[in-house]
Amino acid sequence: MDKSIEYILEVARCRGITKAAENLFITPSALSKYIISKERELGLPLFHRVGKEFVPTTAGEHYITRLKEIQLIERKLDDEMLAYANLTRGILQIGIQASFIEALFRDIMPAFEKQLPGVRLYVNESTLNMFYQKLRQKQIDMVLSMGDLHEDGIESQVIKEGQFVIATAHPEVFQRVAVEKEGFSYPWIDTALLADVPMVGLRNGSVYQERTDKILEANGIHPSYAYQVMSTRSGLTCIENTDASMVTVDTMVLNNSFRKKIHLFSFGEAPATLPLTLSYPADSMLKSEIESMADICRKYIK
Repeated sequence: MDKSIEYILEVARCRGITKAAENLFITPSALSKYIISKERELGLPLFHRVGKEFVPTTAGEHYITRLKEIQLIERKLDDEMLAYANLTRGILQIGIQASFIEALFRDIMPAFEKQLPGVRLYVNESTLNMFYQKLRQKQIDMVLSMGDLHEDGIESQVIKEGQFVIATAHPEVFQRVAVEKEGFSYPWIDTALLADVPMVGLRNGSVYQERTDKILEANGIHPSYAYQVMSTRSGLTCIENTDASMVTVDTMVLNNSFRKKIHLFSFGEAPATLPLTLSYPADSMLKSEIESMADICRKYIK
């Protein structure tokens, strides 16, 4: 970015020289000299000096507004050039929840590389919040995750609609009272049964867990978790090796080897759902590659 733009915008933001110079890693005298030089070049003052405070003049406010527009254009251009550079090098960055890593390496990645042999997927694993932060900053190209993010500048394609279920490796607890119920994909049980069952939950602060808790509370259940883990995969490992159960989304079970040992049960007055989505910047230069990824995911995600 042009240093002159950065200097003036930082002085305007800090409304003074000293703090702005500190943020810009230059001396206050050098920054002050630059502002004076720019004002002489333009033939008018950009700032009123009110004590140590720098207050934009009317002309200065207009100039600063235009500089912000130029800054946005420069950043967008940098992002676009980075996307072209990555694509030229054959790199596509994808963030993916751990529950779908097995499906990615087993099915999705081979199919993607066959369809787009010149493009290589770089896989990122992190928390959902971190994924979305990286997506906003365009540090990754797309995110495959459970969720329905609605945010300006981000587009999403639904890959699969998942149902909230009770997962257990000891189905005998529920099988004797489970019934078939219209609209539900799995044998249905009354949530009152969960009151006496050890439960696994995700860590405090998890957006996903907050949503799960709201669904349980709507069905009259306020669980006290016997185990708290960092991820759904850890939770599934826990229930595989203990007598605990876990409320999760069927999609997060069915795409792992866990599905061989874990049984799923429906619950609630009506099915609660959460989509698996592929999210990406609305102005992405990689729309055709992202569309190919979405089609492949729909084919292989269970």
